[in-house]
Amino acid sequence: QPVDYVNLLAGSFTRGDVFSTGNTLPLVGRPWGFNHWALQTNDGRSAWWFNGNDHEFKWIRCTHQPSPWIGDYGWVMVGPQ
Repeated sequence: QPVDYVNLLAGSFTRGDVFSTGNTLPLVGRPWGFNHWALQTNDGRSAWWFNGNDHEFKWIRCTHQPSPWIGDYGWVMVGPQ
C-alpha cells in the first residue's frame, strides 16, 4: 500500500545551527487550516522547537508556523504540569 511508504518526519531532521534537511514540521491540521498541531521536542526558546531525531516530546503545540525560518507568531502549548 502507498501509505506504508509515508514518513511524516521526512525533512524534519534539521539542526538549525548546523545543517538543513528540508526544514519541515510534521504538522497536523485541516486542509487550508489556520492552526496546526505539532509535537515540541525541546524547550521552544527558538524557532527550531522540533527535531525528528529526538525520542521524546515536551509539549503539544498549536502553531501558525509553516517553517522554522519564518518563526511562530502565535502559539499555545498543551502539556503536563
